[in-house]
Amino acid sequence: MSDFTPEQRCAIETLDTNVSVSAGAGSGKTRVLVERFIKIIADQKSSADAILAITFTKKAAKEMRERIRKTLYTLLEAAENDRKVFWQEQLRMLEKAQISTIDSFCSKIIRDNPVEAGMDPNFQVSAEYELEEFHVLVIKDFMSQALQEEDTYFIRLMDNYGQAKLENMLLSLIDKLPQVLAQEDLAFPYTERLKEEENLKVEALATFDALVAIKDIAGAKTAQILDVLEERSEEFRTIIAQGDYAKLTEWTAGLSARGKGKEEITSFKAAISELSNFTIDLAAVPVISAWDKVLRKLSLHLAKAVDTQEYYSFDDIALKAVELLENYPHILQKARAKYKYIMVDEFQDTNDCQKELVYLLAGGDKRELRDNRLFVVGDAKQSIYRFRGADVSVFKKVRDDIATLKGSNIVLADNFRSTPEIMAACNCLFKDLLGVNPQDDVTFQELRANKASAAKPRLVTIETENNYDKAADASEAVILARHIKETVEQDSLISYRDVAILLPAINLSSRFAKALRAEGIAYKILDGKGFYERQEILDVFNLLSFLLNSRKDIALAGILRSPYFGIDDATLTNMFKTKKEATLWEYIRTQNLAFEQEAATEQSSLLNKAYLKISQLCKAAETFSLPELFKEMYEVLQVNSILLAQEFGREKLANVDKLKILANDFAMQQGGTTNEFLDRIKMLRQAGAREGAAVVQDNDDAVSIMTIHKSKGLEFPVVYLPALQTRGSSDRDSIKFSPQIGLGIQVIDSDGELVASYVYNRIKEENSRLEASEKIRQLYVAMTRAEAYLFMSGVKNVEANKGKDKKENWFESVERLFAVNSGNDELVILESYAVDSVLASTETKRQPKKFSMKPEVYEQIKPLEAFAMTGQNVFSASALQEYDICPRRYYYEQILHMPMVEPEVLGENSNKIPAYLLGLVIHSALELTSSINLSEAVAIALEKQAVPSYLVNSTEKLALEMLERYCAGPLYLDNKDLPQDAEKEFSLPLFSINGQDIYFQGSIDCLLHYPDGSLGIIDYKTGRPPQSGEEKKGYTRQLIIYALAAEKLFKQPVKTAYLHFLQNSSSWGLSGEREEQREALKALCAEINGKKEEQDFAVLPENCKYCVFNYFCKKQ
Repeated sequence: MSDFTPEQRCAIETLDTNVSVSAGAGSGKTRVLVERFIKIIADQKSSADAILAITFTKKAAKEMRERIRKTLYTLLEAAENDRKVFWQEQLRMLEKAQISTIDSFCSKIIRDNPVEAGMDPNFQVSAEYELEEFHVLVIKDFMSQALQEEDTYFIRLMDNYGQAKLENMLLSLIDKLPQVLAQEDLAFPYTERLKEEENLKVEALATFDALVAIKDIAGAKTAQILDVLEERSEEFRTIIAQGDYAKLTEWTAGLSARGKGKEEITSFKAAISELSNFTIDLAAVPVISAWDKVLRKLSLHLAKAVDTQEYYSFDDIALKAVELLENYPHILQKARAKYKYIMVDEFQDTNDCQKELVYLLAGGDKRELRDNRLFVVGDAKQSIYRFRGADVSVFKKVRDDIATLKGSNIVLADNFRSTPEIMAACNCLFKDLLGVNPQDDVTFQELRANKASAAKPRLVTIETENNYDKAADASEAVILARHIKETVEQDSLISYRDVAILLPAINLSSRFAKALRAEGIAYKILDGKGFYERQEILDVFNLLSFLLNSRKDIALAGILRSPYFGIDDATLTNMFKTKKEATLWEYIRTQNLAFEQEAATEQSSLLNKAYLKISQLCKAAETFSLPELFKEMYEVLQVNSILLAQEFGREKLANVDKLKILANDFAMQQGGTTNEFLDRIKMLRQAGAREGAAVVQDNDDAVSIMTIHKSKGLEFPVVYLPALQTRGSSDRDSIKFSPQIGLGIQVIDSDGELVASYVYNRIKEENSRLEASEKIRQLYVAMTRAEAYLFMSGVKNVEANKGKDKKENWFESVERLFAVNSGNDELVILESYAVDSVLASTETKRQPKKFSMKPEVYEQIKPLEAFAMTGQNVFSASALQEYDICPRRYYYEQILHMPMVEPEVLGENSNKIPAYLLGLVIHSALELTSSINLSEAVAIALEKQAVPSYLVNSTEKLALEMLERYCAGPLYLDNKDLPQDAEKEFSLPLFSINGQDIYFQGSIDCLLHYPDGSLGIIDYKTGRPPQSGEEKKGYTRQLIIYALAAEKLFKQPVKTAYLHFLQNSSSWGLSGEREEQREALKALCAEINGKKEEQDFAVLPENCKYCVFNYFCKKQ
């Protein structure tokens, strides 16, 4: 470990106590996690499968597993004798290791204990949009039921807020119900507030006396007001004594907190404000009590709906996992016995529920840390997911608990990512913004740079005299685009793919995209939202909407003005004016003859062509399935060539191709129709569903535009942080919750207006503080993504004065710290531009030549790799077997993803058993045979696979017959004592064709590990055994695929490979020259890879009778 820092070595080697690691940005924490995992194994403290490793994302989990696997391979190759066997075993155990997100781990706990959880083990976590729709229905049903029952507490809330507002408030709380109702009494903070009345009275009187005492030193105007207040002193005391607080507001009129007596005036106004609002708090008590009753009733209603309809969120799954571990000692004991070491990454983004889960696993107590098996890594300065429920204070609590148990709290302060110049600017800025109080949840920690010097960060100011100046925003984008171009041209080591523009919000991206286009710079916007709002997607949506309902004029107009038809707005407007009562389509249809006669007019000619093409698609929509309709649309509209002719056409075509794939999958997996697909798209759009744009793989030299949140965990040679003046959205929730404070509500005042309670205002202030702190951390994350170049910019109104109580935005903070004569200005390069000068230079700049392409040129262009429907490069043994049966069947199933009908069945009469279902039962039972008898294994498998009740007996009988034959045979008896892996899945490139990797996917039923390190393969078949003399090329091909995959996974030779047919207990073994078999496999894949259209895939008529695609195959 000579290349590790002392702190990194300590984090890796400290295995006998709890450890927390505060890992600064770029400090190599992932490497530390991997090396610690290996160290635990190497010291034989635990095997790989007894280490629980939790990551924040699936991508991080995959990366961690791959790094560990790569290290184990290296150790295996260098080892000798017994040590080689040891590392081989650990490599095998790694495949069973729980390296996953916390959500996946919680799901596993539930699936392993479905009876105790009271949940179907095949449950799925619902998508965000599905949960939103479900919650709306639950709330509406609950409100309707409460009204029918004349619930007095609910009616009190209806009177206070009205139906629509109350519905929105309940919706805003539904995800937080467990935390809200964890408060024993929601009214408690309100009743406690009422106890302060006497203290508030005393405070008001004291500040009043202090105020009138300064009249001799106050200004003339203030002194005059104070004279009047002094004369009315007794009146003031009477109001206070009688509690008539509504009259107090007039007593602060005219008082301005400035000059002499500023503090006294401020204190008096604050005291009066508190007492004036006291009547609101009195009115809030019965309302908050009503909220308590209604929310507890809603919680029961929601729980019943969740159990009935099985809609689960990630929070639901985490809570259920904690409940299982806490309430079922045998589940907790089993988990603790299994996991000897627990490692949690990104701990700064956890919450209390997740901390409880980790504490239960670590020491058996959710409230108190016990034992010495916990290792957590995080960086409080990078906690930016509060909007998802993350609580940065949890990391501080865990560090404190570890210190109490005499564990190790380690700080990684060496940065290996950024240059000294970038680090110097970050250290200067965030020491000021974060502070250095060790008692705070987040505190500054200076980072040490470990790279060579380079350019200083650049801070650019765009000066304007107006607020919300669009011209200033556009100027900033122009400067940024030009600077990117200049940087790439001047530094030969930098390409556009090395550049990232990080934004506070993705809705700011359009102006930067426009500026990049003007400079001829390719870009890609990387964000989880917006796919369904892209114009090329909306064009398809409009077309499908119209094809299903020809009365939808707006949808038809949308598709007519799209690139597919090119009808201009003037023509559309004229048609809308003259069509009168007819629909737009009726008008176009009746006018078609006129269009033909006026073909000399360009728009008339275009309308005529549009009518013919749309008519063709209308006929297709009447009978075609969803995948067929998409295919017809591509052909009729020449989608490929039309979109490629557009600016950034490759990206647009990739997006429409992706929509086509989504439609095919929807039809295949759910049997969805075109109408149902449209409904799904509508829901996704309304819910703002996260769906990223397609990625064009063969043109990645493009600038990346993304949000700061999206950039978390990434790094870039060049980072641009524009729009630093942007402020966050204001907090306007009508009801607020804080676990530390309570539920904050508004109530109706004497004027019938909703006003905030004291608790509501406390939560609002606390949220504002927390939000401001997280905004600082977002800036920290953004700046520390940069490796070599950092460019920051913002718009400044030179005429504006910052409000006294207004918090600094990012730009104001950065400018204050690095301004000329600040003492820190040597750390950055300062530039400023006036809007007018930037725009003037833009007008004279030559615009780049627009890209264009004729439709026939498309034939000469290689198809897109991403989301392409030709040039197959992913195969499986079963898919190739389909190709043997009929190439056209392969095309429908593997390329078009068409829905299938009439699956193969086994058995007779009414109890026919689908072959796939019998196979699932057999495979599930085989996994259990090593620990329980066959009857029990089959019973569990039947339940696990949810076999319908009318098929249970016949399936159980047939499965038992097959398994008993197998377990009595030599293949099972000879190998039952060997180490085995069940259901070993793989997705690997096994060879290349014309420079393109060819991937194979599959799952090996049983992988044997022989004492000499070699491997054996057994794959079970429930279908018809081969007849004597039958062609067996499919069998050989499957086994050669599995053998190649196993050898690539484990770096060991495959000695034996069998297909075992359970119907008659016969086996087929791999034999012959494997290199020849590999070349034959490669030749077949090359043949399929070269086919493009449906007609390229031949039809074998002799297999049509029982084909699952017989219902629509053209057979030609």
